Amino acid sequence: MSLRALRGLAAPTLAAALVSACAQPPPPVRADACATADWRAVGVADGARGAGPERLAEHRASCAEAGRAPDARAWARGRQDGLRSYCTPANAHAVGASGQALAPYCPAARTKSLRRAHRLGLRRHRLEREIARIDSALLAPPPLLYGPYRRRYGRPFLFADPFYNDPWLWARRSEAEAALAALPPPPE
Repeated sequence: MSLRALRGLAAPTLAAALVSACAQPPPPVRADACATADWRAVGVADGARGAGPERLAEHRASCAEAGRAPDARAWARGRQDGLRSYCTPANAHAVGASGQALAPYCPAARTKSLRRAHRLGLRRHRLEREIARIDSALLAPPPLLYGPYRRRYGRPFLFADPFYNDPWLWARRSEAEAALAALPPPPE
């Protein structure tokens, strides 16, 4: 694979890693919106992200500033609906592929299939991260060495080591790509 092709692969991989590293839950409902918020819809959104009951406490704290309280029943019903979409093998795989932990709020009957899908996603994430790390090492500038020029002319001359790209890195990258290609497709 050429250096130009590696550069083309490294940028999207790095961008995806940065986006997943910066992913955070949205802030709780603003204090001024507590009176008009559709608490069922807020619960659905929280459940779809795998939020637990502690998320309602965050909403309560935010709404307390305005002297309001969230509708806990509507939020809980919505959260249960949201958890139905969160607790699927496809979502468990996506959560693992982003390098995140699976929330522990799914029904026990689905736990085995969700853990299996999550482990598969984590494996995919680790292999993609390994390939990105190797690409970074391959694209790094080679170390500069003092050459024979110093002995001949008495002053240092720096040159790049032409044999710097270690064949082990290329072999490890090929192994990681093969392992990534051999992974089963994400669950439906």
